[in-house]
Amino acid sequence: MTKTATKRPRRTRAPKKPTPAATGALAGLCDAYITALPGLGKSPGTARSYAADLKVAIRHFGADVDAATITVEMVAAYFASDSVTKTRAGDDKNPITVAKLQRVFRLALLWAEEQRIITVAPIPPKS
Repeated sequence: MTKTATKRPRRTRAPKKPTPAATGALAGLCDAYITALPGLGKSPGTARSYAADLKVAIRHFGADVDAATITVEMVAAYFASDSVTKTRAGDDKNPITVAKLQRVFRLALLWAEEQRIITVAPIPPKS
């Protein structure tokens, strides 16, 4: 007697849901992004560096601000702010440092959009 192979119905993935810590506050979104970085192939050193860069954004916007309320204009103002462009002494930061601060925040917002934590990432056009 031979067994006939029966095909199992193909399972589909459930839509990604935001983690509870990631919903709402900007600080939660940033923490969730940093936690997700190893799964995205980033090293622990990169995660620490990104965490430090995102702290600048959290200080600028406030830890408790609802990430969904951040607008393109607010992000553009942050990118041009002294927090991003100036050192503590008031000197201009190296353009590479400025670009990294902007890139890390942009990546976190895009990740949040992909994870459906926010509906649209408020990314200003590159100047």
